[in-house]
Amino acid sequence: MKKVIIFDMDGVLFDTIPFARKVFIERHPGVTEKMYNEIHSGNFHVEAEKYSHLKIKETEEEKNKYSVEYTEQKSKAVLFTGIKNLLEDLHSKGCILVLNTNAYAKNTLPLLENSGIRELFDFIATAEISKDKIEKFKIIETFFRREKHPSLLGIFDTVEDLRTFLL
Repeated sequence: MKKVIIFDMDGVLFDTIPFARKVFIERHPGVTEKMYNEIHSGNFHVEAEKYSHLKIKETEEEKNKYSVEYTEQKSKAVLFTGIKNLLEDLHSKGCILVLNTNAYAKNTLPLLENSGIRELFDFIATAEISKDKIEKFKIIETFFRREKHPSLLGIFDTVEDLRTFLL
């Protein structure tokens, strides 16, 4: 029976958290690093919404320009050392690799493609599927149970989870 392994993207596969934190804090004056880190302790989209009143006001043109720049910058992020080899090894052993990320597809797919790992994932669950990660885990579980792949080997939402699994 094939094993299904679920990964998070930001901070697990890619070193994107410092960049995302910097941008979020710049765009939400008054938010501290501690506050930003707390956003990640729950549903990111729900927690981030709590600071929407602090977000700088922008025109639609400014929002679109920012979105394009953010996507371009994020797509240049690098994988953590050894991650590509790990994913290739797991994929070659027949594991089913799944990505469950809070990021939108426009910020996910270019990053995966630029790093050469897009084709290693059998299922990519972005914010378009749901902004609730728990709901996406349920969708993933339902999908793979229906596909006769009930064995979940691991869910890696932090680098520490991945490190623990590998040790």
